[in-house]
Amino acid sequence: MQSNLTELRLAELWDLARSTEAPRDLLSDTEVLVIEQYRTIHRSLEVQHRSAPLNLIDKVKAMMPETNRKFSIAQIFRPQPLLGFARGTVTQFKFVSEEVEVRIQLEDIPNGWRIWGRTSEPGWTVWSGQMSSPCGENGEFELDVQAANIEPLSLQNETITILLPIVIDESGDGNT
Repeated sequence: MQSNLTELRLAELWDLARSTEAPRDLLSDTEVLVIEQYRTIHRSLEVQHRSAPLNLIDKVKAMMPETNRKFSIAQIFRPQPLLGFARGTVTQFKFVSEEVEVRIQLEDIPNGWRIWGRTSEPGWTVWSGQMSSPCGENGEFELDVQAANIEPLSLQNETITILLPIVIDESGDGNT
């Protein structure tokens, strides 16, 4: 068998690793190595992680201030790959939630992403991981994210957090 395993074969090996027995004589050296690594991963996933004692959890909760922050997930409406002039591909997203509508454009830049757009009203801040950009008077924002992944992407104000789920590899005609 080849040393480069297909995704399908890796999935089969994962299933074998989770079972109690694997027919080693029918496997290549590479596959045996992969199964051993998968078994190590599987054993670590099976370890039961224990929570703190309930009395300590209650004490910590008592110290934390109550929040009335509302969380919601915006509905993605029409992701659209666009052709950006000399800069490369730009993808445009429109999100709709009960509180606000937001249009976002993404551009893949060296070492990260450029995000810019507009909300339907001011007073929001766009967050990507630990980076943020407040919206201007017209709801406009711009943010350069120096990371391989832009998620979690969210829109926040003082009382509401809206998650903006983005699929970067969107293809097709832009209709969802």
